[in-house]
Amino acid sequence: MIIILGASGVIGSQLHSMARNRGETIIGTYHTRPSPRLQRFDMLQDSLLGTFPQLASSDTVVVLSAYTNPNWIFENSRRSRDLNVIATCRIIDEAISRCAQIVFLSTEFIFADQDYGHTEDSIPNPSTVYAQQKTEVESYLQANVQNAIIARTGWNVSTDPQSNCPIKNTRQALLSGNAKMARDNWFTLTDVSDTCSVLLDLIQDKRHGTFHVTANPPISRIELAEEIMASSSIPDIMSYEEINFNDLIFPEPRPARAWLSNTKVTLETGHHFSPPLGTIKQKVSILEDQLSDPEGMSR
Repeated sequence: MIIILGASGVIGSQLHSMARNRGETIIGTYHTRPSPRLQRFDMLQDSLLGTFPQLASSDTVVVLSAYTNPNWIFENSRRSRDLNVIATCRIIDEAISRCAQIVFLSTEFIFADQDYGHTEDSIPNPSTVYAQQKTEVESYLQANVQNAIIARTGWNVSTDPQSNCPIKNTRQALLSGNAKMARDNWFTLTDVSDTCSVLLDLIQDKRHGTFHVTANPPISRIELAEEIMASSSIPDIMSYEEINFNDLIFPEPRPARAWLSNTKVTLETGHHFSPPLGTIKQKVSILEDQLSDPEGMSR
């Protein structure tokens, strides 16, 4: 059995669907976004074993529930830590008591800037409260759990046109007339179906350790903007100003080039990730085919 805590989000919903299609016994939970196939679960208040007393050593608990908006987390550090660290570690302890496999989703935000990709052996150097919280849980798992999977990833992109992602948000910014793209901001961009396929392979193979589950090569904000415009049917009404990352104002310092190398996971699983530029092209096509005409696309 696989229990997905947070199965209503971009990764959780795709993982839930793919696991069902593979014939897995799957239970997914939600907190604020109900779904007919999901069970309500509040990590801040509910007990894992009280809700799922049948949990056993052959089962897997995937922890996806978390606050993820860095600005909100910075402004609400105590409240966010209650969920992202304290409740998460309590859930981990409950899973440990049954010797269940644990999967924890972490982020490339935990690293500092460098011009080449961070490997699984790179030392975290978190600069944001969000990254510090993720690093704290990673350290807790490494110190206390033998059969945990720490899966680090970057931006994940869903085919759902309603789902927010850098592609959708950047496209909207390009149409606004005041978009600013940092030439020195590099990150990973991954088709969420690739992320979930690798996670399921790791779960089914009963793997443990840290894995960078993300597509390579990284892309820059400029490449993202240019590919969106190249893939769009309305590039003539899109524009941006090229700037440096340091010109952007954030509540706290953020890394501009903290992307992940996926060499280990591709070698060990044999998975071939979709190219990031192809993921951009696909999402732009979906947005322009399925969304209504808010920016005057039909002319």
